Formats: sequence, structure tokens, C-alpha cells
Amino acid sequence: MSKEDFKNFVKINPKLATHVNNQEVTWQQLYEMYSLYGSNSSVWDKYLNNDDTSINKVTPANEKAFKELVGMIKKIDLEKVRHSIEGVQKTISLIQDLGISNKKNNNESYQSRPIYQHFED
Repeated sequence: MSKEDFKNFVKINPKLATHVNNQEVTWQQLYEMYSLYGSNSSVWDKYLNNDDTSINKVTPANEKAFKELVGMIKKIDLEKVRHSIEGVQKTISLIQDLGISNKKNNNESYQSRPIYQHFED
């Protein structure tokens, strides 16, 4: 069993990389197992037939949390949300208008003086 054979075995079975990334096993340990037992041994069942990934696994706690989330979403009154958003939009536009008018007033009232003129000249 050569290193190239092991590399091909890993390419065929990408689940091995996830076990290494999760720090369950090292590449050295996997290579040693491969060189001792080969690719058809039952040693690999632990690493290759692990179909219960945490992403696809539905636990009762996850299901309960999902049901609670759906229940909360159902209770949302969309009309109140719309009114709240309109209020926020009006407030933002008012603040923007005040800022713009304040800038106009500041620009109109300020007159720069010539560089060589003193205050009371």
C-alpha cells in the first residue's frame, strides 16, 4: 500500500477529511490504519458509514424550538409591523430634513473674510 493509494482512498471517501477537521483522528493515524488493514476492512465503518450528521439530524429539542418559532411568527400582526415601519421612516425623513436645512442655514450665514483683513478694519 503506497501513499498514492492512500491519497486515492481519501479522494474516494471525503468523509475522512471531516473527521480530521473535527480533530477526531489525525492523517497519520488514518494512514497507519490504511497500511495495516487496507481499504476493505471493517475499521473504516466507524468513519465512512457515519450518516447521522448534525445538520440533518432532527432532535426533539430542535423540533420543539422550530415549532415555537413558527408559533411566534404566526402571532405577528403584520398591520402593526407596517405601522411601525412607517413611523420609523417618517422619523428618519424628519431627521434628514432637519439635517439638510441646518446645513443650508449654516452655509448661508457664514461669510468668509479676506485673508489680509483684520477683524475691525
